Amino acid sequence: MGAGMFNMALNFAEMERRRIGERTRETMARIKTVNPDKHMGRPSTLPASTLERIRTLRAGGASLAATARTLTAENAPTATGGGWYPSTIRRVESSAAYRATPEWRA
Repeated sequence: MGAGMFNMALNFAEMERRRIGERTRETMARIKTVNPDKHMGRPSTLPASTLERIRTLRAGGASLAATARTLTAENAPTATGGGWYPSTIRRVESSAAYRATPEWRA
């Protein structure tokens, strides 16, 4: 009897989890329809000076790994307080904040 009730509770929990996901997707789609320019994630908190340093290093021919090592050695702040890795540099370069600056377009 106890195992049957446990399975029933699991089934309802799974159904509720799916329904929460559906409601979230529906709401986000509705927001995007009303305001297509609405940013739906965490805003960038990376200092402009760090963006400029990445831009300078990469323009000078530094690889992603070399840029990450340099920023780590300089104790440059990250957006989340973590470390600098080549994948982090790649994500920064693909971010809207990085591409939105006039220097990038030049």
